[in-house]
Amino acid sequence: QAEDGIRDAQESRGLGDVYKRQALMVVPVLTAMQFSRSFKQTIILSIIFSLLAVVSGFICSYYFNLATGGIIVIMAIIFFCFSYLLNH
Repeated sequence: QAEDGIRDAQESRGLGDVYKRQALMVVPVLTAMQFSRSFKQTIILSIIFSLLAVVSGFICSYYFNLATGGIIVIMAIIFFCFSYLLNH
């Protein structure tokens, strides 16, 4: 890291990591909001959906030899799509 705090271009991981982090914060909460009736239920369900997305993403990543971070986000989006279809 340079003295001015700016990373070199070779060290930067790009915007993909930023978008993955944002998706991992938002998508499980959206999924939980499909089923919850209170703030407490939303928090508990979002933690459960996050853990399910991470575990299923690790499993798919291992068996299909894919990038782990992207697959975790895709699993979270798949869970949201199923929850949306179930409630509408």
